[in-house]
Amino acid sequence: MLSRKLLLCFFGFLATVFWGKQFFITSPVSKNSKSKLHYLTHTVAAVHDQKQCLVAATNNAALCNEEELPGNFAQILSEPKPKLKCGENGMQSPWKLNRHAWMIFVIKSSRNNSELRKVVRETWGSVLGLGGKFFGYMFVVGVDGVVSENLSIENSRHGDILECNVQETYRNLPLKMMAAFTWITKLRHMTTKFISVTDDDCVINSGLMLDEFERYGVTDDGNRIYCGYKYDEQLRPARNNNSKWHIPKELYPNKFYPGFCHGALWSLSPKIIKKLVCVFYFTEINQFHLEDVLITGILRRKVGGNITATKALENETLLVYHTGRKKDPASFMKKTWKEWKPEIIVGREKVEKRGNSG
Repeated sequence: MLSRKLLLCFFGFLATVFWGKQFFITSPVSKNSKSKLHYLTHTVAAVHDQKQCLVAATNNAALCNEEELPGNFAQILSEPKPKLKCGENGMQSPWKLNRHAWMIFVIKSSRNNSELRKVVRETWGSVLGLGGKFFGYMFVVGVDGVVSENLSIENSRHGDILECNVQETYRNLPLKMMAAFTWITKLRHMTTKFISVTDDDCVINSGLMLDEFERYGVTDDGNRIYCGYKYDEQLRPARNNNSKWHIPKELYPNKFYPGFCHGALWSLSPKIIKKLVCVFYFTEINQFHLEDVLITGILRRKVGGNITATKALENETLLVYHTGRKKDPASFMKKTWKEWKPEIIVGREKVEKRGNSG
């Protein structure tokens, strides 16, 4: 008679093979037995995480009333949407990214914004470490149907661009960000505690950000998103057709959005990113193009996450300066960095050499 332990191992292996083949195996597995076991174990863990995520999302959606989430956003699709991809099939990937950094900045950019990326690298993006903690940086761009030699040269030099198979338009920003998050969930051996999302026309006060995270004991518990710029609890959808943020009533009928972080700066852990990615593929977003509302508001509410506003500091000092609609954002970014730089490095051991692995 087989021992109970042996039986459990046997049925565990059968479950691994069954679930792996049914859901996630899309390419041949290595002939090496250890590689097979590692791959299938990883596959089962992914399926388990997805099932947990969907159960939680279903329960949370059931608890949401119509005032919090409209029915189409609260529902769970019966089948997942096709997976979004980044850094594959000739697309650029951030080969210099420090996946062991304490915090990685995911910077929303576009293919043609090379000048703003240059300014970021020369200013706040030049700080790779403060006070014993390291930062990583990557710019997220979409595609436009044309292979860009300039983008390839830029990334071969800096290794900080993630190219995603999403058409490069403003209205596709939610898809581009969720594609980047999907890519992040696939990174192996990543020990990063926080991911911070910002724009390529912003300047981040990384020293103050580090201080605030330590002062308030910010943790990567997988259930919270931190607003570093602006938090809105009851913002009404813009119904004006001429507005950049216009959302028609038939797309989002509710009077208010769920609480959300405005896009200039928000932070979260890889743990909650996994939940958001999971539920995104089972949520019909139609043409909803406001990525900050969708991710930090709607999807965050759907996975049961909390939100914390962390902008207000003593002396009203900001964590981020957003140039917004200024005609020459690069100049304003350089000016702001010149003012902030002395404060950021005072009393802190600073690393300022791009490519440092930490």
